[in-house]
Amino acid sequence: MDYKELFTFTQQERRGIATFLVLAFTIVLVGKFWPVKPAEEEIEDLSKYYFPEDSIVEKDEHYEEDIPFGQERNVQKRIHQKFAFDPNKISYDSLLLLGFSKFGAKSLTNFVAKGGKIKDAAKFKTIFGIDSNLVNELLPMISYPVPKVFETAKIEKEKYSTPNKSNQS
Repeated sequence: MDYKELFTFTQQERRGIATFLVLAFTIVLVGKFWPVKPAEEEIEDLSKYYFPEDSIVEKDEHYEEDIPFGQERNVQKRIHQKFAFDPNKISYDSLLLLGFSKFGAKSLTNFVAKGGKIKDAAKFKTIFGIDSNLVNELLPMISYPVPKVFETAKIEKEKYSTPNKSNQS
């Protein structure tokens, strides 16, 4: 085996290497001497991307719900209202107005959407993410569905009742 073959390039390979070196050198020179304007910091007005302020949100520095640990941002506080409601028919936004957390409101709406029924306060408090203290506070305003008494029960009672045995001899 000839060592000369291992350490030499063919004429085509030498042309390719020369072309590559010329192009690389040209790109470096153009990059070094190209006139560059200093970057002017344009601050784009991002307000056009935001929704208008919602009536349930008020800026306050003491509200820290849903802020990841170690992050600071504009802190907002919800204005809580109290009104009568049925937990089986209430919407997500209405739960936020009542003072439920975003997670608790989503949990309750998902529970009801999947077919769950809330029949009493004990069941309401067992839903994951619901604050039981808030439920106790809102207890007088919560209306649960009244169990329906089926008319068939009355009909069956009348149907199978024993007739009066008067003067059957």
